[in-house]
Amino acid sequence: MKILRFLLIGSIAFSAVRCGTKQSALQQGKLVNKLIEKDTFRIQAQWAMSLNANLIGQIGLLPPGSAPGNISLQGNGNYFRKMGDSLSIDLPYFGERQLAGNIYGSNSSSGIVFDGKPESNKYKFNSRKKSHEYIFEITNQTESFRVLLIIYENLSTRMTINSSHRTTISYTGNIEQKEK
Repeated sequence: MKILRFLLIGSIAFSAVRCGTKQSALQQGKLVNKLIEKDTFRIQAQWAMSLNANLIGQIGLLPPGSAPGNISLQGNGNYFRKMGDSLSIDLPYFGERQLAGNIYGSNSSSGIVFDGKPESNKYKFNSRKKSHEYIFEITNQTESFRVLLIIYENLSTRMTINSSHRTTISYTGNIEQKEK
């Protein structure tokens, strides 16, 4: 009798937790859809994945808590903001620069920095993956970038940036409402 009662209580508790998780995922999906519809959001990158991560790790340039495959961006003030048809980007870069830019002795950053309107902006909803996908083509003073941004219904994001002057880098993080 005690075993039957234990199984009954356990299955009810499991069902309650499972329903709560499903509802939370549904709420997250609604929030993502609302942010996409408003066309105003912010992404905070939490991890960077560089093609040259092993080299960076060998020379001791990885921040604490990082491994060659995953570079921690915790405590880093990075961001990717979309405000209507404009973008504001400030992301750290870990990788190899293929063409030297005007970095030293200038106001230029060694990270990926952009403020303005992209040259092209493509959006589609991937119904199979239930994700929102953007492709931005942007150019700053010295180089051009192709940004692939994927926003998932669970608020997580993946961004891959190809550059005319640097090796490819990817970032994972979370989408949030743009701060007021």
